[in-house]
Amino acid sequence: MTSTRFLSFLFAALLLGTLGLVSCNGDDDDGLEDRIVILRITSPGKEAQYISGQEIQLNLDIKDDYPSAQLEIFANDSLILSQQGVQKTMEFKLDSRDWSLGFVNIKVNLTGAVDELVSESRRVVVFSNSTPKILLPKIVETLAHKNDHYTQGLEFFEGRLFEGTGQFGESKLAEINVKTGAPLRIVELDKTYFGEGITILNNEIYQLTWMNGVCFVYDLNTFGQKRQFTYSGEGWGLANDGKHLIMSDGSSKIVFRDPKTFDIVRSIQVFSDKQEYRAINELEYVDGFIYANVYQQDYILKINPKNGEVVALIDCEEIFRLGRGNGDVLNGIAFNKKNGLFYLTGKNWPKMFAVEFVEKASI
Repeated sequence: MTSTRFLSFLFAALLLGTLGLVSCNGDDDDGLEDRIVILRITSPGKEAQYISGQEIQLNLDIKDDYPSAQLEIFANDSLILSQQGVQKTMEFKLDSRDWSLGFVNIKVNLTGAVDELVSESRRVVVFSNSTPKILLPKIVETLAHKNDHYTQGLEFFEGRLFEGTGQFGESKLAEINVKTGAPLRIVELDKTYFGEGITILNNEIYQLTWMNGVCFVYDLNTFGQKRQFTYSGEGWGLANDGKHLIMSDGSSKIVFRDPKTFDIVRSIQVFSDKQEYRAINELEYVDGFIYANVYQQDYILKINPKNGEVVALIDCEEIFRLGRGNGDVLNGIAFNKKNGLFYLTGKNWPKMFAVEFVEKASI
């Protein structure tokens, strides 16, 4: 490179830096892009942590005043502010009280400043503002459970108990004799399917599969297969609130699906005041709350379905110790409306327990 060409190159680089013509994406401040800096989020910082209800300060730097431009601010997919006209420096105070917990993507869209939409985003984390209660399962009755059932889903319907099991070549759907643990009826899944969670809605049984991306739908009374749905990702736990199917996939996310189409209606993430809870497994919906096993843990979470908040931790260490035998992890939650008791078991456990949940200080 000649000295003249070098000087020209250096001058051009300095000019670009001085004029700020190279832009940075809001979530990657070190990444260079080939567009003018029109909009930048300067606060909050990346992965900033907040408590639910805490005010979030959003600061924007904009290249110029644009009186006719349109500004929109989203929290995940929800529009929380829209206004016409922007200035070079703008500040907003965002109210997080009604936000779901977990990772929230704050996105800012600006239209009318230039020919195309300008968009910047910043992800923050929102934790619960209250500490979960500690509950214990008080054993009312100890029952038999077949230790060759790798329990994935457990559910009562009008006093009848149903169970879905897993493992390739061993997966099944069964109606169970509550007192003896013996199957009354069984549908075997093809050996290529690994069965997962089940739930009953509108006289139909829904059964997930682990990695096959298939949900089978059976007639409640005949066990005949009526149809099936496909989905992306893994299937773990399944429940329903009388209107939607509620599904986990092994992460901290729980999704609500339309039972007619299996489309996702909304989702939550499971968080407490201190942490994210992943590996959410078998689910049960009772009196406005979701109860969830956490894979390989000996506790159950009680979750607010509106925002994902863990309102209680149910310590099942004693249940695990008394019921496991040579079996695997705690998994299986069913609520029997006829007696108001929860029924708990695990994968390949020889026992199942009818329990009521009580606060730790009262037992």
